[in-house]
Amino acid sequence: MELPDSLGLLGPDALPAYAVDLTGPEIAALARTGTAVAHCPVSDLKPGCGIAPVPRLLSAGVTVGLGTDGAVSSNSWTCWGRCGRRRPDAVGAEQAVRMATVEGARALGLGDRLGSLEVGKRADLVVLDLAAPHLRPAHDPWSTLAYAAHSSDVRDTVVDGRVLMRDRVLTTLDERAAIADLEALVASHPGRSADVPA
Repeated sequence: MELPDSLGLLGPDALPAYAVDLTGPEIAALARTGTAVAHCPVSDLKPGCGIAPVPRLLSAGVTVGLGTDGAVSSNSWTCWGRCGRRRPDAVGAEQAVRMATVEGARALGLGDRLGSLEVGKRADLVVLDLAAPHLRPAHDPWSTLAYAAHSSDVRDTVVDGRVLMRDRVLTTLDERAAIADLEALVASHPGRSADVPA
């Protein structure tokens, strides 16, 4: 981060992803310039390239949101994973959920419009089906969301007040046709694995 800082590239409009192996001065530069970080725990875990020092970032006042760079690096689109470094309790369940919602919106500079259900903000939400056995018994809602819930538990999705998925059926896209198109595209490029970036 020293070079981007020296070039004036850090600030509220920058959003570095991963941010693994940061030094103390680099963390201080992020905090001083108001630069948020996109922490990608699931993507970081597959290649073993390191994990962001989330507790140190939070202690310094850096906004940390959760992200993913997709299936190429993690075989998953999920952004859920251990958010701590070396200690599984370094970031608690409630903080992890906040990083995926309120803090994620702040990291994108959209905290005034997204990230929480409030009057005047866009109606973005997901509804989970909490009846699945792996979500029972539900003693603590934060822990259930952070550690037990999966994307497959999402029943409904609403973005800016528009229902995009109802009862696990997409309302704006023909899912089977989209998958068939993807398979045809991959098949038209023999020798290229779907796991390898172009």
